[in-house]
Amino acid sequence: MENIKITYNFDEKDYLAFQKHYMSNSKKYKKIKLLRTFLFPIIFLCFLLFKYFHKGQIDLIFFWILFIFSVLWILLYPKFFDKRVLKNALNTLKLWNNKSILWEQSLEISKDYLFLKSSSIEQKIKLEKIYKVCNEKDYIFIYITTISAIVIKKSYLKKEDLEKILKIFWLFHLKII
Repeated sequence: MENIKITYNFDEKDYLAFQKHYMSNSKKYKKIKLLRTFLFPIIFLCFLLFKYFHKGQIDLIFFWILFIFSVLWILLYPKFFDKRVLKNALNTLKLWNNKSILWEQSLEISKDYLFLKSSSIEQKIKLEKIYKVCNEKDYIFIYITTISAIVIKKSYLKKEDLEKILKIFWLFHLKII
């Protein structure tokens, strides 16, 4: 089997695509988002119950204002939270010396190894050490660990190279999601 070689630019869009992918699959992120989504409505409910037990009645106008605010919060906050996390990731990327993250990289996949080269790093990774491979609509994410991945934009690949890559990973019994 011949080696597959790809050279491409890893840019901010690719970085954000990985962040979105990671967020959509992270149990911890989902838990935090769920907690934050329902925390304020629960606090409002507790406030209303406290007011009811303290005064023996609830002001209906106040109740409806809190109810409408809670419903809007539950509907709108998750999207706001996702956008805020992505914006923070992009701002962090801009604050760092992002030349070590955003670069032209060369990736070579052989039958046993994956070679990643750029101006700042060279890595040789055994295919058996790869955690998992995610085959998305526009990207392939090759997870080296549970939180870091090599991101390949599918538009840089020929169809036959994509099939070869997925076959190589399949032969190593890697999770292809």
